[in-house]
Amino acid sequence: MPAKRGRAAGQGPASGEAKRARLQSLDEVDAHGPRPDVPDELFILHGPGAYRVRTEQLASLRVTSDPCVAEYARSIRGRMPLIVNAGGCFQGHAFTPKPDEANEVEWRDPPLTKGEKARRDVDPRTLTRHVSDHRYCSPADVLARYAGGEALTPLGRALFVILFLNDLGANKFASVPTDASSTHEREEYARQRQVVGNNLSKMFLLHQAAVPPLPDQGAGPAMLVCLASICSDKTEGAPGATYQASIAGYHDRSRLHALSLHHVRHIQKMVAHFQLEPYFPALTASWPLHEWLPLDLARLRGIDKVGPPRGGVVTAEWLERRRMQVPFDTPWVQRCSMAYPAGERDPNGKPVLVPLVRHGAEERNGSPWLCLDTADAASEHYQEVGRALDAVKAFGGAEAASRESADAAAPGKELATLRIEIAENRKRVQVFKAALATARDSIAELQGECARLATRNLELATALRTSPAASESTHILPDGPSAS
Repeated sequence: MPAKRGRAAGQGPASGEAKRARLQSLDEVDAHGPRPDVPDELFILHGPGAYRVRTEQLASLRVTSDPCVAEYARSIRGRMPLIVNAGGCFQGHAFTPKPDEANEVEWRDPPLTKGEKARRDVDPRTLTRHVSDHRYCSPADVLARYAGGEALTPLGRALFVILFLNDLGANKFASVPTDASSTHEREEYARQRQVVGNNLSKMFLLHQAAVPPLPDQGAGPAMLVCLASICSDKTEGAPGATYQASIAGYHDRSRLHALSLHHVRHIQKMVAHFQLEPYFPALTASWPLHEWLPLDLARLRGIDKVGPPRGGVVTAEWLERRRMQVPFDTPWVQRCSMAYPAGERDPNGKPVLVPLVRHGAEERNGSPWLCLDTADAASEHYQEVGRALDAVKAFGGAEAASRESADAAAPGKELATLRIEIAENRKRVQVFKAALATARDSIAELQGECARLATRNLELATALRTSPAASESTHILPDGPSAS
């Protein structure tokens, strides 16, 4: 639900001292922004920061020309996440998860000393991790968490389209039918086209300001974003089959994931492959999308525009104005833990809210995704996960890296050291490739903009030379060089 705009903190029959006691201090507001009455609906992690997102900043890619339908699609009731199905393609792999992967884990903040205030930046090394004895993930669930985690990184475009856009029951992407195609091939192409289209319609464009619910190329720069969740393994013996509960994180309905230009270009190719351009014009090459918007700059400009409270005294009215007028402020979420899995509430039944910061306990606890660490590349566990992810990529028709080179070359060097070097070098190459592809796209966009501006300048110059006013101006000047 959106933040309530009823009685603000400090209003009512209470005394002035009671009013001031309920208000945040200026230092607290500077650190994390005003505290709302209810959890924020949406937020996004972007670079080193976490930012609140308003519904009005989203344009839905739902296939419709009706603004009311698009408005519902971007609302809290209509928003739908992309799903990775843990029971689909992660069975049969030789894999033994670690206890902290199969059991519930809780990250905990360190206790604050007296007078210490929480900072905007959190050092993840100060967090402590508690692993319970409650098993809630099968091996397939753990592999799906790794696959989804990699798919949402800038390097995971292949896994993203396989896991989140297509369905894992498909043996690669169907070819475009020709006159020689069989009925089965045509039906498979049409089926996958429907699946891909349905998943694309769950995505959004994120803008810096409020926009209409339907995509509009004149609305300014935007990022391609989505919600992402996971469906647990329900096979016999899996915890998901016993409890019939999801292993999804409790921020799945609130956390938007921004997709890199690497993802965008891959998605644009899929749109062209399945001939979906008429339905998703925003996902064609003619519609420029960005992978980076200056969210922090927009927030700072909003803070400057609101200004400090008069006389340095925080009031309820100033807090309300600051919260409503500053874009991309720090999001506030309901505190969740093993003791309060459904969210903690105070004695009055109101949700206990905490600011969500990058790498903080709330951010880590709220996400189900896992990511491989190259420092662990020497372990057999790392190799098993890597081989499983490569198998999924190959199943979906994507090129997968070989994980066997280290074992073959082991006699000349310690296997553990070689595995770490190979993993680090492979990741470095992937990062460079992604950065190069992004740079090429940016250069192409800038060249196109320069060409457009040059053409426009020529048109204006021609218009000026041929306009009646320009013709008359050539006759009102006196003859001779002294006309100036």
